[in-house]
Amino acid sequence: MMVRTNLVIAVVALGAPLHQLLQPVEQGLALGTVVDHAELTAQLQGSSDPNAKGALALLRLAEWMPEVETGAEEASAQRGIDAATTLILRGGDECTLCTAMAGFLASIGYPALVNASSGSIVVTPEGELDVTLRIRSEAAPAAEQARWPPRQSTADFAGSAYALAAFDGDLLGELAHSHFLVSGLMNGDTFEAELSGAALERNPAPMTGATCAAAVDLMVGAATKVVEQPASPLPGVSLLEAPPAAGTALGLDMLRLLESLSSEGDADALATLGDVYFHGNPGVGIRQDSEAAAGMWKQAADQGHTSAAMALAMLHMTTGAVEKAAPYLQQTAHDGQGNHKALAQHYLARYGLGRQRDPEAAGIHLREAADGGDSNAQLMLGHAYGGIEVEGVTPPGGVSKRHAQHYYQQAARSGRVLGKFNAAVLALEEQDARTDAKKCATIYNDLSEVVFSASRDLRLLGAMARRAMDVGNIQGAAVLSMLLSDMGHPMGHQNAAKIWRRSAGAKQEQEKSFLHCWAPKPGSNGPAEPEACSFHYWRRAAAAGNVDAMHKVSQALLQWGEDICAPASQAFYWMSQAAGRSDPRGVFEHAAMLERRGAAQQAHAAYVQLVSGSWPEKSHAGPEPPIEVRLAAAGALLRASFRYVLGDRTSTPPWTGCSCSWRAFIPAIPGWIWRWLRDAAVGLTVAALLYCVPARTVCL
Repeated sequence: MMVRTNLVIAVVALGAPLHQLLQPVEQGLALGTVVDHAELTAQLQGSSDPNAKGALALLRLAEWMPEVETGAEEASAQRGIDAATTLILRGGDECTLCTAMAGFLASIGYPALVNASSGSIVVTPEGELDVTLRIRSEAAPAAEQARWPPRQSTADFAGSAYALAAFDGDLLGELAHSHFLVSGLMNGDTFEAELSGAALERNPAPMTGATCAAAVDLMVGAATKVVEQPASPLPGVSLLEAPPAAGTALGLDMLRLLESLSSEGDADALATLGDVYFHGNPGVGIRQDSEAAAGMWKQAADQGHTSAAMALAMLHMTTGAVEKAAPYLQQTAHDGQGNHKALAQHYLARYGLGRQRDPEAAGIHLREAADGGDSNAQLMLGHAYGGIEVEGVTPPGGVSKRHAQHYYQQAARSGRVLGKFNAAVLALEEQDARTDAKKCATIYNDLSEVVFSASRDLRLLGAMARRAMDVGNIQGAAVLSMLLSDMGHPMGHQNAAKIWRRSAGAKQEQEKSFLHCWAPKPGSNGPAEPEACSFHYWRRAAAAGNVDAMHKVSQALLQWGEDICAPASQAFYWMSQAAGRSDPRGVFEHAAMLERRGAAQQAHAAYVQLVSGSWPEKSHAGPEPPIEVRLAAAGALLRASFRYVLGDRTSTPPWTGCSCSWRAFIPAIPGWIWRWLRDAAVGLTVAALLYCVPARTVCL
């Protein structure tokens, strides 16, 4: 039995993180090279790391390794989900990644695990959390079951497994447990509610103050791990149907041009090529090489290039060679401009290079660089104002958490993950940060962005999913996207939904796959089908704020109707959420639903808003209503007006408050429509004259 306190603090996990265990995969994906699967398999099988079997289980589950092993591991030679389950059981409760993977299999409803396993979380009288877990599998050999102590319990197995992994410091467990809490996929108030079946079936609920307070500390622990990691060589997680983000990729033609110009001594080319070597560029086969970068920057600096001089000075200072940096700082302070000049003056005053140390002047120059937009200066000044000692710097006006928050937020806007993290942690120190639902949600979302944008584990999962999709391994792409969805990643929700939707039309592929949809439609007792899983992931995306997903969920509920015993109120709820985000289509569909429910006055007000162009202020609204939405709203308003004129006086006149000028539509209607209308009008007029005049009739 595992006992942990309510407050989850970042702890060191029992095993290595996923990206370390799968380092050859990460490097292969970054460099575009082929991974030796046999060597990686042998490495993981022979590893003493507790999480090695969890990593191997993930590879099996994602169908990432085509080789079939022989010898002592023949039981794991079977491919797919059963092989992954066997490895999870072999990992035992020391493998925190195995616990998280067991939670994932339970979350998607894998019957062999769900039918034989159970787990629960109970709040003790002392306020601690008592987590019990019993992991068994109908598909694994009986000998493997002993690896997990048979701790019998009831209730929510998926939530319990993720919670246990989180309390043991596993990053994936922390992310999944926090996502389950804030999304209402498990009961965060008592932890004792009976939640049977696949977690995927559960209807997400809005974040509350209680669930946020329970989850935000988990996210602090996860974000702390992420900001302490070296940067990932892989791009961020993105939609699989979209091309991968270009990032800082450099074309071969441009590289050849830079190399040619550099060989001729061009200072700008040398400085730029130095940047390329300093950061590395796997896309063109350049590994990170600080020594080569320093040589190029020196050549450029010797020609008077102040940006290269500043870059070289910063490189020397990061290695502790402050004296070597001095001449390049002096060059930049004398000849440089803008932020570089201010930052160079800061370092000269801070370290007393060629002058007396002057902490006050160092602080003033640092603020000048920070206010000019330099993200390094913004971070350092945030530290100084926040009371974190920055040697040789006195911030103007002294320590101030308000100023620290300001500069951390500025650094976050400049793309610095550490700035966003520190701003969130500072905000969390406010007295009501955990009790005020709105403040807590903002902090939680900021910390989530830190993890989702910078986590090496999540980037690795995203890159593996893209690679699987590129080579036609749809099953692997689905598994990895579903796992990202359980972590709460918005791209995971959307990718999983789209892959399952695609699977709905590929019956033969489904029959060959070991991965099936085990979560039926909401309220349905019928068999689970791929479109049901697509719906569940779209619903998660909708709960995360994706407006397009809100429309898809509402449409599916209306389409399925009585077949799934889903009340119309569920469809109405998701459409009201879209309307609440000022989505034009959502506003119209929501108004139509209101009209059918008898709330005609509210519906007419929405139609008027769409037709007359009285859209909310840009800062609070979505895009301007497209012409098709405005025309549909005009049609609805005209129908309501006819009904009113004919005697239906159940509401005020529908046109109330409408400055319904057709001029409002003119800019939105394409020119080809006007030309078509003009030509049609001319043609009809000529035809009428030819027909009516000879007959001397009057055409009405």
